[in-house]
Order: sequence, then structure tokens, then C-alpha cells
Amino acid sequence: MTSYEGKLNGAGLRVALVCGRFNDLITTRLVAGARDGLVRHGVDPSSISEAWVPGAFELPLVARRLAGSGEFDAIVCLGQFLEERFIIFKETFANDCFCQRRQARK
Repeated sequence: MTSYEGKLNGAGLRVALVCGRFNDLITTRLVAGARDGLVRHGVDPSSISEAWVPGAFELPLVARRLAGSGEFDAIVCLGQFLEERFIIFKETFANDCFCQRRQARK
């Protein structure tokens, strides 16, 4: 059996973290963990930008704008959903962000 393994190397990448302020007890820790993970995989700390929004609902709006700017290689959205009724929104949000990134590459 053939096994392929890649190395996680983020050297030279420009990353944007889009973060929801709602329940910042949680989101500040998510941001710290995301920054730590990116730096440990070679992303220069000065190449990581943060954009803070009021809550998770606004994440796709800012992610779309950042994706369209062409300034970033990756956009990470961090927020918290508290209610079960947001399950559909989360799936739509993830799909929307994926489509935005594909369009930005064209």
C-alpha cells in the first residue's frame, strides 16, 4: 500500500482571521489557537490579519470582501453559534465562503 504524506508549510502565506465578538470569552481563545497553529506551521505572524465583526452572522459579509480583495491566500472564520436553528445557516455559510474563495481565484 502506498502512503502519501505532505508537510504543512505556511511560509509566505497571507491569512485573514475573521472573528465574531459575540461571546469573546470563547472567540478570543479561538483566535489565539488559530494564530498559534498558523505560526507553528510556518506562517509569519506579521502576515496574519484580524477582522472583528459583531457576531457570527456578519462573518460571511466580511469574508466575501476579504476574498474579493485578493490580498489573502486563506481566510479563516471564527465565531460561535448558540442555537440549534442556526444549523442550516452554518451549512449555508460554509458553502458561501467556499464559493466566494473559488470566485476570487478566477
